[in-house]
Amino acid sequence: MNFKQFIGLTGMALASYTVSSFVSSVSANAQTTQEETQTGDQVQAIYRQGVAALDQGNTASAQRHFQSAVSIMPDNPAYRYALSVSYAKAGDARNMWQALRHTLAIDAGHKQAQKDFYRLWTYFDQQALFNVGAPAERIRQVLGEPDQIIPNPHGAVWRYAYMSLSLAGNRVFGTTDWTDLDPNLIPPRAKLDITLDERDWQVSHRAASRYNVMTEYTVAPQTVQNWQELFSTQRLLGMASKPLRSLLASMREQSFQADPNAYWKVLAETDDS
Repeated sequence: MNFKQFIGLTGMALASYTVSSFVSSVSANAQTTQEETQTGDQVQAIYRQGVAALDQGNTASAQRHFQSAVSIMPDNPAYRYALSVSYAKAGDARNMWQALRHTLAIDAGHKQAQKDFYRLWTYFDQQALFNVGAPAERIRQVLGEPDQIIPNPHGAVWRYAYMSLSLAGNRVFGTTDWTDLDPNLIPPRAKLDITLDERDWQVSHRAASRYNVMTEYTVAPQTVQNWQELFSTQRLLGMASKPLRSLLASMREQSFQADPNAYWKVLAETDDS
């Protein structure tokens, strides 16, 4: 994986983050107990020097200051996140990724870290890292060791913060975004048999999230990154009938805008569907 390709994307992703947002973030996470006040003041001074360096475009100096702050208070997510931003500004996506993982390990609800983590995850996905059949060793080389490995009879699940990879043997089977996902929604409630033509259709990508379980098929050797024909099945989860119908109507309209000859057929519909 060529991480230099990500330099431009990280610059755009982080362009909206200002010095004031870092400072307010740290203030909210600062140590407040009496015995830690002096240390807290010292580390915030170091941190603010890093913010100033980052504001001046001196990413190397910013990294040194943020690394120092992290070494003093390793469990402060704001310092960890600031370090990830300094790596991003320097175009160092590999260390940015690891710093984001550390941030989310401390504070799983850190919104800015969640967004940047997802941007990187999406980038890796677009580079075919998570395609069905991708080797597990390549995942490990790019993403590092998982936060958690959960064995199962078919292989294992590798957790990276709030995302996971399901492995069958030593190859990718699918991905799951666990943000607000209720596992009880995932098991199938009905079976749908689909017959395609005789060409070599293969599952190219599987992904699940709070609102959608999707499987995409392409004709070998095409992939979801480079295809001429793609067949996709989607199961929409946890949505009331009115917004669901609105979403389906929008999908139908977009389909015909893309291709006036598109085929669209409702297989079954009930009042509560």
